[in-house]
Amino acid sequence: CIRDSFVIVQDGNFCESFISGFINQPLAPLSISETHINVDCFGNTNGSIDITVAGGTAPYTYLWNTSSTTEDLTGMPFGTYTLTVTDTLNCTEVITIEITQPAASLEVTLLVTDVSCFGDSTGSIDATVTGGTSPYTYLWSTTDTIEDLVGVPFGNYSITVMDTNACAFTIESPVTQPSAPLFASLDVTDVDCFGSSTGSIESAVSGGTAPYTYLWSNTEETSDIIDLVIGTYDLLVVDTLGCSLLILDSIQEPLAPLSISEVHINVDCFGNATGSIDISVAGGTAPYSYLWNTGSTFVDLTGLTFGSYSLTVTDTLNCTEVITIEITQPTGPLEATLLATDVSCFGDSTGALDASVSGGTFPYTYLWNTTDTTEDLTGLS
Repeated sequence: CIRDSFVIVQDGNFCESFISGFINQPLAPLSISETHINVDCFGNTNGSIDITVAGGTAPYTYLWNTSSTTEDLTGMPFGTYTLTVTDTLNCTEVITIEITQPAASLEVTLLVTDVSCFGDSTGSIDATVTGGTSPYTYLWSTTDTIEDLVGVPFGNYSITVMDTNACAFTIESPVTQPSAPLFASLDVTDVDCFGSSTGSIESAVSGGTAPYTYLWSNTEETSDIIDLVIGTYDLLVVDTLGCSLLILDSIQEPLAPLSISEVHINVDCFGNATGSIDISVAGGTAPYSYLWNTGSTFVDLTGLTFGSYSLTVTDTLNCTEVITIEITQPTGPLEATLLATDVSCFGDSTGALDASVSGGTFPYTYLWNTTDTTEDLTGLS
């Protein structure tokens, strides 16, 4: 300690001498204070320590556990740093400083939800940040400053995340969409014959994301439907991501059923070939083809004998209709017999002729060589 001191010196004769002195010490004990800056970003070497020494007896010397002999340290990684300060009288003081860094490097991972339907804005990006020193700030290539993005179209997106120490991490990722929009076309086969159920629809689907599901307005769930009657049919196509498309088309049929009408002329006289048939066709789908049971392919027949004639008419869709016509003739040939009553007395006019007619087709007309037109003659000479 600091104090006044004296000593009395006595010899053998008891002679004394008084000597005094003053013992000094440094004005203050040797002390070390410090301010330090920790490493800002994991793995960096930008820590620093600023040392202030007081007390003791200057000048001072410095020895770090890194072997450095400077007073201050800069450009340091995280770790434990020990400094021994020695003054000019070899008094020493030791200080230990911990330079820290974030527990882990700043990292960002992105969970991307792609656009489900071509042209929509249903994509999203969920950013997860670890390491560094929170709180974090966010800056997307879209200029958004939120952590996550929702309702975005397809494209490339990048995000820069910065922590409170200005450590930054940039990452990018695409948001994709199907290569083409969902598209469907229908190939329709109409009903061939009026009133039939021979229609069909074949669908062709592309784009979107296969596989597809199908739902028709008639409750069928196949890509194609058959055995259809006339009408309108809706198809709802849904792809595996829930994108949907509604398309419709109609099954047609001929405006009227295939029908045949005829006008015929029967054979006039027994055994003749004067019959004829005049055909008219309507409905179905023209043009028509004709086939008679006689082998003829003409629409009308002439020069017919009595008999049964069948015609099959086929339209362009192979719908058929059959008609049968009976060509008649008289039940027998036209014949006449005469029963004569002779004149009873010479020179009288009491003769008669009684005509009996059979065959042919009733009623009959008569013409005698006398120009009479009655069936029988009387009062003949």
